Amino acid sequence: MALWLLSECLNWQKSGSGGQAELEGGDVEKVPLTSETPTSSEAVPNRQGKSEGNTKPSEYSEDPSATTKVTSARSNQSIMGDSMHSGLIRAEFGTLMLWYYVCDRTKLFSGAEKHTEEWKGWVQVLFLLYHYFEAKEAYNAIRLFIAGYVWMTGYGNFMYYYKTGDYCIGRFSQMMWRLNFLVFFACIVLNNSYMLYYICPMHTIFTILVYATLGLGAEWNQFKWAIWVKMLLAVFFVMVFWDMKMVFYFIWSPFKFLVGYLDPRKLGSDDLYEWYFRSSLDRFVWIYGMICAFVHPQATALLTAIDNMPPMKRYTVRSLVLAVTGAVGYYWFVHVYCLPKLEYNAIHPYTSWIPITLWIIVRNMTPTLRLNSLRMFGWLGCITLETYISQFHIWLSSDIPDGQPKSVLSLAPGYPLINFALCTAAYIFVSHRLFELTNTLKNAAVPHSNNRLLARNVILLAGVGIMFYSTTAGVMTMLE
Repeated sequence: MALWLLSECLNWQKSGSGGQAELEGGDVEKVPLTSETPTSSEAVPNRQGKSEGNTKPSEYSEDPSATTKVTSARSNQSIMGDSMHSGLIRAEFGTLMLWYYVCDRTKLFSGAEKHTEEWKGWVQVLFLLYHYFEAKEAYNAIRLFIAGYVWMTGYGNFMYYYKTGDYCIGRFSQMMWRLNFLVFFACIVLNNSYMLYYICPMHTIFTILVYATLGLGAEWNQFKWAIWVKMLLAVFFVMVFWDMKMVFYFIWSPFKFLVGYLDPRKLGSDDLYEWYFRSSLDRFVWIYGMICAFVHPQATALLTAIDNMPPMKRYTVRSLVLAVTGAVGYYWFVHVYCLPKLEYNAIHPYTSWIPITLWIIVRNMTPTLRLNSLRMFGWLGCITLETYISQFHIWLSSDIPDGQPKSVLSLAPGYPLINFALCTAAYIFVSHRLFELTNTLKNAAVPHSNNRLLARNVILLAGVGIMFYSTTAGVMTMLE
């Protein structure tokens, strides 16, 4: 609210100073032409920075001192405008964080009641319905959906880095901001652990690993054999880092403050187990995502060759491919997917690539399937991170710090379908706004190509954060 009031004051000040100099093409103070001002034959810069001659003699011209005043006024108002816009963004973000707290921790609303983006949208909808209806029978499907997310982390990041060679710290920092900005404030506002939102640390660590795989020895990336060597080294790293549990615990033990988690509703003492369990389930599939991105040109060429075959041969080849795909899918479904939860978890890291590959084949079999997608699910796919985090607090609620969601938010008690519609509409709206705000603040705070400005912003943000945290901790201590 303070930021919003400050923004309104800046807006009022901006409006009040408009009488001194019109900034939108109005007249400015004129003085008689002197020898220091350009004549009709001299070039005068226009607003676009181009030079153009006067078409007729001018009796008046701008006084240099008046021009300086106008320029100063423009600069001051530009600064005020930027401050007002930035203040409104921060005020809106803070308000939405307050909505998180009101819905999740108060009794006001309590109750007992493109292809990859399209893919994310489908997955997120089913993932949310799984949580909303507590559909435990769909557990194996949810594990597969999360594997799909991690696959896209490897695929998308590899595709970007390999094509652009952009390994600058600014681009990497923007990715870290995108993955962790919202969850950072959710943890602070609601006193939750980072691992409660385990998708965020999972995507963060696998994004870092993709960056390291290509960024280290980047000069070798021009050789295909070097890429395959890097892939093998990544597999070896995973086998040492995850398959040898004592190594995993040894490395992460100093970071328990970040990835440690214990469910307050369950008994337990191993606060690293949740992080080990969640991350190990998908420890290989990000590498498979990189492999798919690397062989993408060859796969595209193969599909194009099939498209250019004579009709009868084309239909025969596609039918055979789909028949083999269906047979493999049926075998995987019967012998893997239908296994009980614990047995499925044991083989999931080694088999999740199978249904992902089958889906990719079917989804790209014809030009029509390749070139079309459902826009609504593509739009939802862009805000999956925000919908994932928001579901814990403004769609469902947990009531206690670090608690898993156990109740449904109630805006219309006694009317479950109306309540579902209202909560979902508010939830999607807030998630989309958080997506927009996060990206706007990212562009302002994390420059892509200015390391000096980036370092300054990091120091400022850290200093302000420590100051506010210390102040809040002191106030809470005094109140206790």
